[in-house]
Amino acid sequence: MLSQFLEFERDEGLFSRKYKNVSYWQYIRCSVGKKNIRLKTKATTSDQIRKEKKYLNELFSLLKGNLCDLRKGMLLKPCDLLYFDQQFIQYIDGEQVDPYFDFWEFNKHFSIQRCFYGKGNTDKKYTECEGIGIAAAKLAQGIQYHLSKLMPGMFADAEEDQFIRGLCDKIYNQFHVVISKEQMIQSVRDVVIHHRVYGRYYQWLIKKITPKVIIVVDHYESVLFPLYETARKLHVPVIELEHGLISNHEAYNYKELTGAGKVLPDFLFTYGNFWNQYIQLPVCMQPIAVGNPFLDSQRRKYSSIMPDEKTIVFYSDEIGIEQAQFVIDFYKRNVQRGYHICFKPHPREYPYLRELYSIFDAYPEICIIPQEKNLYEVLAGAKHHVAAISTVLFEAAIFDVKRYVMYRPEWIQYIQPLIDIGLAKVFHNVEEFEELLEEKENTDQSAVDLIWKENARENALEAIGNIICGKN
Repeated sequence: MLSQFLEFERDEGLFSRKYKNVSYWQYIRCSVGKKNIRLKTKATTSDQIRKEKKYLNELFSLLKGNLCDLRKGMLLKPCDLLYFDQQFIQYIDGEQVDPYFDFWEFNKHFSIQRCFYGKGNTDKKYTECEGIGIAAAKLAQGIQYHLSKLMPGMFADAEEDQFIRGLCDKIYNQFHVVISKEQMIQSVRDVVIHHRVYGRYYQWLIKKITPKVIIVVDHYESVLFPLYETARKLHVPVIELEHGLISNHEAYNYKELTGAGKVLPDFLFTYGNFWNQYIQLPVCMQPIAVGNPFLDSQRRKYSSIMPDEKTIVFYSDEIGIEQAQFVIDFYKRNVQRGYHICFKPHPREYPYLRELYSIFDAYPEICIIPQEKNLYEVLAGAKHHVAAISTVLFEAAIFDVKRYVMYRPEWIQYIQPLIDIGLAKVFHNVEEFEELLEEKENTDQSAVDLIWKENARENALEAIGNIICGKN
């Protein structure tokens, strides 16, 4: 399905399309691609619960954040590095750390200004750190969004609206996926609003800070696309840090590789050379293998642990009850075999744990791994690790453990490289999984080294130095 989607967007010339003189396809291609590629994907239970709570007190938070950002904006100074922070944290030894920032130790080598563009999963205490947000731009964007709904004529491009309606018909004819034409048009109008509002904000921010380089974690966040255009105009290179699975991912694969109509960072720091062979990036975005410093530190810390042969850990991929039910079915079939069965919720699920997984209340023998438990201690301490689509299985490769992939047709392409390289086994049902548990597996260390390049911190610092000097 990915290949078909890439050919479709190339054949339709979608990167050349403009709405109100703004190239829009780059902004929406991932959301459209997910609808086409993951045909059977449904909203998870946690998605639904989050939507119910998302907008509570949001206006108050924006107003408060706006005042805070105005105060911080007056104090901004020139810095070497502008870092756009997702605020995604993990608990390590009872403390909250940001694996996408703290372990690179950029602050030891550069003066840094952080910009928080999302709430992430942090608590109030952790967010009270130095850094400016995007509340002012978000507030202006929200106002214009509501105006575009009330007075659509002011924001409309009638000719392109007609093209988009026809595009939705073509998507249905080729992929059998229904996309609301009016919602699609509104999404494109939102792109224009983002381009105007956030573009102006980023221009002010970059000129105020005059960074030598900009770093982002997740390049396809919609609020960041105007950043790349603005940074390019101001001749500031942008680097994305790999933050998860990029193999066969629609955000990192293209059929048409010219830079025309592409709005992307200039560089992608990947975990290792293994990942570079599973992506097809336009000429305007260069992959550089550097590694993962967080994983480096955890590998050293837990390398001496011997995994327990009878412990099985199932990792939630936010599928919800379907995945939990599999764990329960396996437990009931194998209750007499002495397995210690654990379930690790996704980090985004912990605030809603009781609402999501009350199904486990009847099975207290199944251990729910607490949020405070170090993931790498779990990976090193259990012999068996199970997920459907998770970077966890790639991370588990650094230890002498076994990895299993729960087959789901809409997601298998992302995890397939790990299976191809011989570091994971796939199963379709409980019976197949039980058989795999009895098989022996030898880890190919050379394959692990391809996935996770060592000395990530030193590699990244060298690469950033070359980028600043214009050597890359």
